Amino acid sequence: MHRSGLSQSSSDVGSHLLDVRKPLRGGIGLTLINRESRIGCAISDVDPGGMGEAAGLCVGDVILAIDGSIQNETIAMSNAIAAASGLVSLEVAGAMPSRRVRSALPLGVTLRSTSCRVGVLVTEVSPGGPASRGALVVGDIILAVNGKPVETAERALKELGLKDAANKPCDLVVAGALVTIDPATTC
Repeated sequence: MHRSGLSQSSSDVGSHLLDVRKPLRGGIGLTLINRESRIGCAISDVDPGGMGEAAGLCVGDVILAIDGSIQNETIAMSNAIAAASGLVSLEVAGAMPSRRVRSALPLGVTLRSTSCRVGVLVTEVSPGGPASRGALVVGDIILAVNGKPVETAERALKELGLKDAANKPCDLVVAGALVTIDPATTC
């Protein structure tokens, strides 16, 4: 099945709120990195068994705000998490929680950079490709490729090409997006 029809005007990746219980001592088990776009901070590592992992956070997820306060620097975000007690409310990019997808290459998708540079938007899924078997759908946001956060379609394609050259499966972190589907196009 060929899935396309993403409105060219839609680039809103949306966001969702996630409450993470903070332990009495320490953080929530995440390592954050600054992003070139200066919109939120990307997760570069998730401690196994930590509260971040238990909450379903993945490498590549982008945290936009802590307890309602927008943060764009890892130090400020880490300080906000440290200052919080009990539950920490995270605003995470993507209209729904991210998921891990393992797929053969080539994926058989068309990608577009988002205007906010939070991941890359899947704008088309080609019939017969691994993505057409349900792994990816139009409107998904690829946040990370093989553990590396991606902000542009060019970067995602580079990472996918490196894995394809090695003839190995690819690991993606994918979040759903808020998209407008063109009703004139069959989905």
